[in-house]
Amino acid sequence: MGAREEEGGGEEEEEEDDEGYEEEEEEEEEEEEEEEEEEEEEEEEEEEEEEEEEEEEEEEEEEEEEEEEEEEEEEEEEEEEEEEAATTKAHKVLTIFIHLATCLP
Repeated sequence: MGAREEEGGGEEEEEEDDEGYEEEEEEEEEEEEEEEEEEEEEEEEEEEEEEEEEEEEEEEEEEEEEEEEEEEEEEEEEEEEEEEAATTKAHKVLTIFIHLATCLP
């Protein structure tokens, strides 16, 4: 009977070894899952940061375009005002010449 007890004890040790191995596997799987989750979170954060940077760049470009458009409009207005001033001056000069021409004998 002593031999059977030894065999029975061996089976218990194998079961304990199997349980220990299974626990190690589960722990490793959990660690791998946690690492994967962390990597996914990091990737998501990086993507969000990239999106934010792209949005900021787009906003800056839009602001620059708006500023350029405003500058162009101001330049056009100044040119129009200068043209109007030149036209008005020319009209006054012509009026004076006409007046002088009609007044001379």
